[in-house]
Amino acid sequence: MADDMGVRGEMTEEQRQTGSGETPVFGLTEAQLRPIVENVAGERVSSFGVSVEHEVPVEHYGGRGDKVVPTFTYETRSGRVGRAAVFVKRHCNRGPNEALHYEWLTKHSAPIPRIYGAISGPDVQDIIFIEYIDPFVGDEESFLRDSEQFPRFLCATARFNAIEPCARYAAELPHKLDYMGFDEWQASLERFWEHGARGELGGDLLRLCSAGVRKQVVGLMDALPASLAGMATGLSHWDHRPNNIGWRRQTGEMVIFDLEDTMMAPRFEDVADWLGAPDGAQPRCRPREELAEHYLRERERHGGSPVSLEEFLDEVALLWRAHVLTGLAWWLGYGGVLEGCDAPPGEDADAWREANRRKLHRELSSLVG
Repeated sequence: MADDMGVRGEMTEEQRQTGSGETPVFGLTEAQLRPIVENVAGERVSSFGVSVEHEVPVEHYGGRGDKVVPTFTYETRSGRVGRAAVFVKRHCNRGPNEALHYEWLTKHSAPIPRIYGAISGPDVQDIIFIEYIDPFVGDEESFLRDSEQFPRFLCATARFNAIEPCARYAAELPHKLDYMGFDEWQASLERFWEHGARGELGGDLLRLCSAGVRKQVVGLMDALPASLAGMATGLSHWDHRPNNIGWRRQTGEMVIFDLEDTMMAPRFEDVADWLGAPDGAQPRCRPREELAEHYLRERERHGGSPVSLEEFLDEVALLWRAHVLTGLAWWLGYGGVLEGCDAPPGEDADAWREANRRKLHRELSSLVG
């Protein structure tokens, strides 16, 4: 590749032109795919074929970019024959994007899928070719209660968060505080309170909105931005959730993917959704303090600075509260708490809505409790 990682290459005008060598991988030519296949094989290949034999799970299709899982069948120049499936993602926007993060985070030994190559450039959509893993498929609440996998999730998170980006990479990264929408909190709260006070979010939230707690929420809104701005910063995934993790097929190691929005943030931003809420608001496989100690040990083991349990719990609690406030607009737009919201396929709309309302009520009660 053109830079020092060996995974990115600029697309030339000749490569952009279509021809008889087009493949099912976004119409890329065999010439474009050959370096990728050779990285997969680990040596030069004399020939290869491309087929699409796997479907991308609906749960992981996402809304930003196109995905395909081709299988490469190849013969190397030494006579070895092999087959390998590879996950390929084409970003929705033009210009370098996710390839950049894979490039740097591979250098930093992050727990991420292996990247075999990328096609990137200022006027094309990033296409990355990464290791095909077994992604998580399930619901988050059950995952948090899984005594084997949730602690492993915290281990992978700690390892990722312990990374201190080098100066060149850090210069490429924005800061999440600029995207948390503090200036939109007040309008979201007004909309929420209007719906809640009219009984449009159910009886529990009607009683909460009638209990005079709005002043407490406004007080949190006023104080939180400054508290978050004063926190030490660290590397953040941006959207660190179970549905962005998976397991290597050969070893079972847990890895983190969907790196397109990696940035800097308050240092415990990624783990705040999972350890910031009180135990009563978010049931987990073990008590929160025990899991927090587990995360901090792993973070320090991978090079993170020592942090006391008290300091950690204080910071993740503040971050979790900020996430709840930022999420008010999401609940009203996509969270399924209002009448008429579309339920996922196969879900009973009434039961789904009531479950979401209970979760929202639990969050807000803990926020002001």
